[in-house]
Amino acid sequence: MDRKHIRWAAWQAIALAGPAAYILGLSLRAGPLPDMDYWGIIADVIDEEGFKTDPSAWLRPQNEHFVVVTRLLYAANVLLTGGHNLGLTLFTWLAA
Repeated sequence: MDRKHIRWAAWQAIALAGPAAYILGLSLRAGPLPDMDYWGIIADVIDEEGFKTDPSAWLRPQNEHFVVVTRLLYAANVLLTGGHNLGLTLFTWLAA
């Protein structure tokens, strides 16, 4: 790479670092999710005893949409963070 491309890449990194740091700061201060934010999607696959092993519960559509990946992400969030908003916001920040 020549100097022009290196400088351009450095400016791009600087331009992205500010907003990314700001959003990460907001994410780290995030509180727990209210139940109604995602309870409708995950209520089919979890009960008092834990997560259901019946595949039909995981594959059941939500408002005519298949949300298997969303259910898996929410389930991972419940397992890893107890359902805290921090897990989902950090996942979103990293994916962006």
